[in-house]
Amino acid sequence: MPHPLQPPTRGRWREFFDLRRAGFRVNLFFALVVLAGLLAGLGSLAYYTATQAAVRWGQALVAGTGPRVVFLAIAGGLVVGLLGLLGPRDRLDGVARVIYGAALGRPLVGLRDALGIFIRSTVTIGTGGSAGREGPVVIIGAGLAGTLGRLMKLSGREMRTLLAAGVAAGVAVAFNAPVAGSLFALEIILGDFAAGTFSLVVLAAVAATVLAHGVLGGEPVLQVPAYTFHHWAELFLYAGLGLAAGLMGRLYIAAIRGSGRLFQRLPGPSWLRPAVGGLLFGTVGAFLPITLGAEYTPIAVAAQGGLAWQVLLALALVKVATTAITLGSGGAGGAFAPGFVIGAFLGGGYGTLMGRLFPAITGEVGGYALVGLGAMLASFTLAPLTATLLLFELTRDYAVILPTMLACAAAYRVSRAFSPYNLDTLSLYEAGIEWRSGRQIDVLQRVTAAQVMTREVRTVRVDQTVADVVALMREYRYHGIPVVDHQDRLVGMVTLDDVRETPLEGRLQRPVAEVMSSRPIVSFPDETLDQVLATLTGQDVGRVVVVEREDRGRILGIITKGDVLRAYNEEAVRASPGALPLPAD
Repeated sequence: MPHPLQPPTRGRWREFFDLRRAGFRVNLFFALVVLAGLLAGLGSLAYYTATQAAVRWGQALVAGTGPRVVFLAIAGGLVVGLLGLLGPRDRLDGVARVIYGAALGRPLVGLRDALGIFIRSTVTIGTGGSAGREGPVVIIGAGLAGTLGRLMKLSGREMRTLLAAGVAAGVAVAFNAPVAGSLFALEIILGDFAAGTFSLVVLAAVAATVLAHGVLGGEPVLQVPAYTFHHWAELFLYAGLGLAAGLMGRLYIAAIRGSGRLFQRLPGPSWLRPAVGGLLFGTVGAFLPITLGAEYTPIAVAAQGGLAWQVLLALALVKVATTAITLGSGGAGGAFAPGFVIGAFLGGGYGTLMGRLFPAITGEVGGYALVGLGAMLASFTLAPLTATLLLFELTRDYAVILPTMLACAAAYRVSRAFSPYNLDTLSLYEAGIEWRSGRQIDVLQRVTAAQVMTREVRTVRVDQTVADVVALMREYRYHGIPVVDHQDRLVGMVTLDDVRETPLEGRLQRPVAEVMSSRPIVSFPDETLDQVLATLTGQDVGRVVVVEREDRGRILGIITKGDVLRAYNEEAVRASPGALPLPAD
């Protein structure tokens, strides 16, 4: 055995340098996390500056005149719609895309996405759209961090942490709330509170916040009167507010998602939809300007009291409608800031009503408005911890913590009783990903298309008629059927939409060749399900045909979104600790 002071042998020198490289990589990753935080912080600051300037410009242009409000909203919608044509079309976008990318350890948003949402959301907010800033700063932070990680060729695990760091930094600057920004990234983006990840995410958020304080100062975002606890029995009233917020949060989610589906069904080009949305919310805003925009001024109005509870509740419902129209029509922005206003209106109205019913135990209306804000956030995000701490950092008032914790817990339980999905994870579910936690999405990378595809594929020939296609669709409840030639080789795909878009006169007698798409969306048997799902969502189709790589005319099978979801569930059960074995097919 060599003496401890003896110089290392040649093999030990190699080991020594290997350890140094490992240590260097750790230090390099720490530096990358800080750099990602600073870049995301700068991006968030630039975005904040741009939106503030756009809002001032828009307010000066309309000068409180109703027709100008409508005109500006329509013009902004046209600009947003046309800009949307320049970006990628993907049903899985916004924060949901960031969540999915973080779970897979892949940067699914890049600089182009960040720049696109920067410009489009600035236009939306500046022209009166009821949308928030937090959604865009999430995409900006993730886009900048993901680009940095891609340049440094980070592993999937490192990329996952770096994306969360970028998101935390962006949110921290947007709300001047580093703790809540960190929890947002962990609770909503990652669904994971691992200690190692937590420390790195906090590091990025703190770095960005220090940068922001040098520019914006350290004042709280919400300037509201200090909260005072009035009576111990008031806690029961705050619990009741949480129950009401839970219901309102579910209504908020349903309104946004439903509005999106309604606007997608509108005839005409998709780039006109934001302008139609602008016409609708602009008309409402001409009479109720307090229901437009992304500013927090309405929160102060609700907290001051003086309005009837019916008026405040009506304003909350109108704000739900204007936000649903803005986001559902294609306007760019987030749901947090409008949700804050809705929660404040709801809380203010609830507090006013309780003051009439129980004057001996009811405190100031402002306290209910603030707690309603936090409870509403907990309801539609299903993130009560983030909601509680974000409200504390927004107000810097520790006294509000106790009733907020109670109301947020109640709102969370009510909202989750309706559905386990929040506003963003519902998008994942509808895209075929049953998101339970960030660690479970990687099951899609363990299953291939060959393992999931349906091998018995019913097809139609090019010389058959639309009547034959309709008969097959009715019999088997298909929405799309592959088209083959006389040698049974794939030449196209005919869908229910293709049939519907065919002129009614002589529709059933038309040959399939005139109706089908000659460029069917295909996949290959060795592709993993996350690649298949990316194709499904990216191309906005409900099925892909599995073909050989060397011979794309030979059909091997077909995969639908339902097949992906079923395979995901089965694999997730197998991967769960203590899972029971699934029955064999």
